[in-house]
Amino acid sequence: MATRIPSEVVLDGYSLAEQHQIDHIFLTEGGPFSLLAVVGLVLIAIAGWRFRWLLIPGVLLALHRLWWIPVLAYRLFDDPAAAGYAAQYYPLYWLPQTLALIAAAVVLYLVGSLARRMNRR
Repeated sequence: MATRIPSEVVLDGYSLAEQHQIDHIFLTEGGPFSLLAVVGLVLIAIAGWRFRWLLIPGVLLALHRLWWIPVLAYRLFDDPAAAGYAAQYYPLYWLPQTLALIAAAVVLYLVGSLARRMNRR
């Protein structure tokens, strides 16, 4: 997993140690799965089944770490470049979990849509 994090400096104006402080956020905040992500997945399934307006909140909750980590990096380092770095490398650091979360969201939405179609008949 750690090999997806750059071993050389890719942020202008940062040392490798400072860049690794951003990487440390990836570990302290953890992977993309959390209680909010599970709630988001449930909302996505409900959106597929019945209430389509729940899709956007569901996606925002299910993928909250993908947008929250860059916000957190920006708040901690007060630099948009740190946020961009976090947005680029956080999903790669947790790639299997990120892909599993996205796949689960798609499958749950499709299952909900299928259930809605079967209820109409």
